[in-house]
Amino acid sequence: MNHYRPEGRAIPEADRPASGFQAFYGALLQGFPDATMEINEQLAERDLVATRKTFRGTHLGELWNLPPTGNRVEFEFIDIFRVSEGRLIEHWTSMDLAALRHQMRTRAQGWTVSRASPGLWA
Repeated sequence: MNHYRPEGRAIPEADRPASGFQAFYGALLQGFPDATMEINEQLAERDLVATRKTFRGTHLGELWNLPPTGNRVEFEFIDIFRVSEGRLIEHWTSMDLAALRHQMRTRAQGWTVSRASPGLWA
């Protein structure tokens, strides 16, 4: 069961529990074919696994009605999974898709892509 509600909207249920998860990440890979995902931290207790990740990529394909801009993007998010018998049975996530869209927009549309200095938050 996927508890993720992007921007408050439920993901439609399907016959295969992982289909929404696969569709979301499949769309990301179409928009960012060079995408990488870094696992920054991962914690496990009982049947739960929490992972803080950083997604990086270049916006080279259309995604969410935004044409490719060539902008490099980077954003962090958190996934929590419940595991049973080696299968992911529940999923929660926290990600800021508005911040990702902000990075995808072209500079000509009035947006700039900026990155904080790594030392700023250390």
